[in-house]
Amino acid sequence: MMEKPSVDEAIFVALQSFEEINRDILQNRSHSQPNTELAATLSFSDIVDCVCNPLSETSQNRLKLINTNLDYRRKYRFVVKQVAAFESPEQLAASTKEQIMSRQQDGFAIVVDDMGDGNVMVMLSLANFADSSSDITENDGATKRSQKAHIHCEGQQNIEIIHMHLDDQGRYIAVLEQHSPAASLLVKSDTHLYVTH
Repeated sequence: MMEKPSVDEAIFVALQSFEEINRDILQNRSHSQPNTELAATLSFSDIVDCVCNPLSETSQNRLKLINTNLDYRRKYRFVVKQVAAFESPEQLAASTKEQIMSRQQDGFAIVVDDMGDGNVMVMLSLANFADSSSDITENDGATKRSQKAHIHCEGQQNIEIIHMHLDDQGRYIAVLEQHSPAASLLVKSDTHLYVTH
């Protein structure tokens, strides 16, 4: 099994590739007239910070701006793809309106359970604790699991992030309003999911 690069290595690769992506974006801009005020608002580093630190208020405000601009969403996708521990692509479904209540990929599973009170519980299970890139090695050499994980849900028009915490059974969980943007995007078959921690 090929080892996943560290977050620092992934960010280094992302920054090296940024010039190439930026060149393509600039070429696309010459063919259209985007809102230059928005284009100048976020740097690539701001987008990297939004992916790596999604709980901060600054990152949550940046995500709103990222969702208004296709170039920002492309950069976000590029960065999250580099740092994600796990990924689940769009799912085959009979209809794009079909809801996918569970997904299973190599190393992880996501289950969405209707709680019956207008909320859903999202459960993320990692298959191999010892092999998981969500493990953290402490200074004393002990290994423990990260207390938080994030599911980045990329839809056709927007990105939503689900913030999860570790429960006493070793699963990451979150409770969402059933019709919230994040819950709605999570269960859509054409949503691409990235798991970070």
